[in-house]
Amino acid sequence: MFRKSLIILLAGVVSLALCLFLALVLEWPRIVVYTLGLAPLFVAAASFGSAGRQPPERRR
Repeated sequence: MFRKSLIILLAGVVSLALCLFLALVLEWPRIVVYTLGLAPLFVAAASFGSAGRQPPERRR
């Protein structure tokens, strides 16, 4: 659980840095900054989503 939280936290830091770089240095439009900048955070969160989990096996 701690590893998942750490990966999502690091993805948030990368997203923030990427958003600031795209907005302040390259002066790209906001919609592009938000779309590309938040992609690492969405990918990290989706990789730990509940859709890929297997239900626990039943004991007989």
